[in-house]
Amino acid sequence: MRKRGVRASREKLSQALADAGLRTQNALAERIADIEDLDSPPRDLVNRVFREKPVDPLSLERVARALGVKAHTLYLSSADLPPDTGRSSAAADEVAAPRKRRIVTPLRAFGGACLILIVAAAVIWNLPEDTPLGCSVSEMLHPPQATKGRLGIMIARFVNDPDNAAQFFLANNFIADPRLDPYVSVLTTCRTLSLNSPGDVGLQRSIVRERGRQLLQESGARVLLWGRVEGNRLEVRFISTRQGHTSVTVEIGGRPIAIEEKRLQIPLLLSQSADSLPDIKMAALQLMSLQTPAQAKLRARAMHSYSTSIDWLRASIVGDENLRRSIDPRLNPRRWATINSELCYNYRLLGEYDASAKELRSAEAACKNVLEVRPRAQFPLQWAQTEINLASVYVRLHVFADNREDSVKLLRKAEASLKAVDAAIKRPLAPQMWAIVQRNLGIVYVRLGELATGKKSEQLFERAIALTQASLEAQNPAFQPLDWAVTQQNICLALHDLGTRRGKAGIEFVRKAIDHCREALRWLSPQQSALDWAMAQNNLAVSEAILAQMQSDKSNLTRAIAAFKKTQTVYTEQDLPMNWAMIETNLGELYCHLARIGSEGAAFEPALVHTGHALQVFTARKITRYRQYVERQLEAIEACRAGDTARCGCSGS
Repeated sequence: MRKRGVRASREKLSQALADAGLRTQNALAERIADIEDLDSPPRDLVNRVFREKPVDPLSLERVARALGVKAHTLYLSSADLPPDTGRSSAAADEVAAPRKRRIVTPLRAFGGACLILIVAAAVIWNLPEDTPLGCSVSEMLHPPQATKGRLGIMIARFVNDPDNAAQFFLANNFIADPRLDPYVSVLTTCRTLSLNSPGDVGLQRSIVRERGRQLLQESGARVLLWGRVEGNRLEVRFISTRQGHTSVTVEIGGRPIAIEEKRLQIPLLLSQSADSLPDIKMAALQLMSLQTPAQAKLRARAMHSYSTSIDWLRASIVGDENLRRSIDPRLNPRRWATINSELCYNYRLLGEYDASAKELRSAEAACKNVLEVRPRAQFPLQWAQTEINLASVYVRLHVFADNREDSVKLLRKAEASLKAVDAAIKRPLAPQMWAIVQRNLGIVYVRLGELATGKKSEQLFERAIALTQASLEAQNPAFQPLDWAVTQQNICLALHDLGTRRGKAGIEFVRKAIDHCREALRWLSPQQSALDWAMAQNNLAVSEAILAQMQSDKSNLTRAIAAFKKTQTVYTEQDLPMNWAMIETNLGELYCHLARIGSEGAAFEPALVHTGHALQVFTARKITRYRQYVERQLEAIEACRAGDTARCGCSGS
C-alpha cells in the first residue's frame, strides 16, 4: 500500500540539483542552512526528501526554495512510480489447509507482544505528517521550539480546514518573506483552537487564550496565529504572551489603532498574494511581549521594512455584514450574537477613526442585536462586555449631537449601561472588568462635567476622580502597564478640568494633574502604544497650559505649545484629523494667551490660523458642538486683536 503524504520525485530532485549548480545532497543542505541562517545543515531532511519519503509540505517548500524551483514541480506523480509487480492475494473461496494446534508458551507470548509493539512503533514512526495522527505523533516526538536568537511565531491549524490549507498558506508566506527571514522563527502546531463550542463566547475566549499561552510557553514563541476558514476566506486571530487584557496600538491600514488583542481579527483570502499580508505580519510583531533588549531590537529591525496599506478593518466589516445577512437569529442565535459582537466593536473603532456618526450608529445597532439574543441571566459575561461596548459607543456619539441636551442624553445612556454592569459584577470575581467599568464611568462623568456649569460641574468632576482612583487601586502597573497608564491620564484629565473650574483655587488640582500625566507617560512610548502615548501627552500639554494661564507664565505657555506640537507627530491631519483638529484648537487658544500675557500682538496671527484649521475639520465632519465652540473662539480672538476688550477672549466657552 502506498503511503499518503507529500513526496518528491528523486529524478526531478536530481535534475533540479544539477540545474542549481549543486553536486551533492550535502551541498543542498548547506545552502538551506545559509538561506535560513541555521546552526547546522538539515541533512536528515534532505535525505528523507531524496528517498521519496512523505514529508511536511513546508519541508518540501524549504528544499524547493534552495533549488530555486516551485515546490509542485518536484512532486512525485503516478508516472514516476514503477509498475506494481506484487503477487495478487489468494482467492476468496480458497480453503486453507488445516493446521495443528499449537501450545502458546509464555516466552512465545512475550515474543508476540514485542513483535506487535515493534510493528506498531514502525507504523507510528512512518505515519505521514500531513495526517492529524501523524502530525500529533511527530509533534509529540519533536515538540516545536523557537530558534534561539529569533522571534518565534507559531501558527495553529484552522477550524473548517481539513486540507490544512490556511496554516500552510500563512506559514509559507512568513517563511518566504525575506524581510522577516533574518529575524523570526516560524513554527507550526497540530493543535486547533476554536470558539465553536456552545455556551458563553466570552468564557470560550478566555479558555482559548489560556490554551494558546500554554503553547507559547512550551515552544518559546512570542505570538500565536489561529482562526477559522469560511470557504476561501480566513479569519486570523492572535494570542500573545502579553499580561492582562489591555488594548495595544497596532497599524490598521497604515494608521495606528488601539484594539484589544482578543478582538483583533484580520480577514484574508487564500488566493491573496504574499504582498497583501503586511498587516498580518505587522500585527504579529506588534503584539509580541518581549523580555530582553535584544528581542526588542530584533523586532524593531523586522518592523522597519514594513509599511501597511490594507484597510483590513473595512474589509472585515464588509465580510461580517455579508455573513450576517445569511444568518437567521431565531435559528442560530449564537452565531448571530458572535457576528454582531464583532461588528459592534469594529464599527465603533471605525466610527472613531473616521469621525463618523453613521458608523457609530451601526455599532449601536449591532450591540443591541447581541443584547436581544444574549440576555444577562443566561450569558452574563457576553452581556456585560456588550453593555460596556455600547456605553463606549454612546460616549463617542455624544460629540455629534446638535445640542447640549442631546449630548447629555447620550451620556446618560452610557451611564445606565455601565451602572447595570457595575450592579451585576463583583470586584473579587471579575476585578479587571470591575476596574474597566469604574474607569469608563469616570470618563462619562468627565464629559458630563464639561457640559455642566457651576457647582454641578465640579461635583461631576469630583465623582469622576473618585471612580477613576478606585479603578487605579485595582491595577498593578507591573502586569497591566497600559491600563495603569490610561487610568492615570484619565485622572489627569478630570483633575485639570476641575482645577480650571475653580480658578486660582484650583492650581493644586492642576499640579496633581501634571503629576498623573507624567506617571502615565512613564509606561507609554510613541513606538509601542502611539495613541495612548499621544492622549497622555495631549493631557499633559493641556494641564501645563492651564497652569501657565493661571500663573500668567509666558515660558510655561511656550513649553505647552511645544508639547502640543509633539503630540501632533502621532495625531496627524492625514491619519487622525479629529484629534489633530482638537490640538489645533488648543494651539489657537495658547497663542492667544501668549499674545495677551506677553504683549506680543503678532501671536494673534498663529492663534487665528490654528483655530481656522480646526474649524475646517469640524465643519467638514459635521461635528456641530465643536464647530460652534471654535466659531466662538475665532470671534473672541478677533476681538482681542482688534482691541475690543469687552468681547476679547481666547476660548469658545
